[in-house]
Amino acid sequence: MTAIDDAIQAAMEDGRRVQDFYELFFETEFFLPTHATDMKVGEQRTLDLSTDAVELMVIERPEGPVVPIFDTKDRLLAWAKGRLKVVHISVLGRQLVHNMDPALLYVLNPGTAKSKLFEREELDMLRGQGGVAGAA
Repeated sequence: MTAIDDAIQAAMEDGRRVQDFYELFFETEFFLPTHATDMKVGEQRTLDLSTDAVELMVIERPEGPVVPIFDTKDRLLAWAKGRLKVVHISVLGRQLVHNMDPALLYVLNPGTAKSKLFEREELDMLRGQGGVAGAA
């Protein structure tokens, strides 16, 4: 289990711990699969979503377009194994929230026991919390 897994579990068990999860989310480095054609398979880059152009992998779901995000590189690679060659970027949670297209939803660690879909209202609330965790 990772710190994110523990924070999700704690928030589910005690609603007063939800803010702890969000604060950890803002400070965690996440790994996102991309369609970057100028990167080699297995290459990793840390980018600034506010200035760098990135074509993220998007999954169409009934809730809307969803970007898979992973709290470890190993989880990203396990998710993609056998399905695709992974080129990925890494970004902090606060960059995701404050710089990505608001039309996109996120699914955290799909395919794991602690997978979490971030609903639109939840992401809107997080965008309004820039001062809580401090947007860079």
